[in-house]
Amino acid sequence: MKTVTMEVPVELAKRVLSQFEGQIAEKVRAKEALIAEITQLEEGVKELRSKLKNGSPDVSPRGDNKQRIKDYLSKIADNKGARASEISKATGIGASSTAFTLKHYSKDFVRNDETKLWKLKI
Repeated sequence: MKTVTMEVPVELAKRVLSQFEGQIAEKVRAKEALIAEITQLEEGVKELRSKLKNGSPDVSPRGDNKQRIKDYLSKIADNKGARASEISKATGIGASSTAFTLKHYSKDFVRNDETKLWKLKI
């Protein structure tokens, strides 16, 4: 890098220095505004991601769907059973999660192929 040495009046040097400081202050304010905007956007993204995950910000604990389905089916008189869509609506569990839970826990649930009703396995 080449350098140049100059003699300038003190007042001119002060004005140039003041201009530099003003430009630096302006850039710092712009940087702070951008950081605040980025932070706000990041918080919005986090909130949206958490809401998209399973449709709510809270993820149900392991086994919660199974227990909710068991609770619902146990309230049906004489263990008559219910269709998967009825179970899904009554428990608030998504249809695909309900279907998976009913099929995956064959030791707890049984399906009558004629009536297509799911019951608690006794």
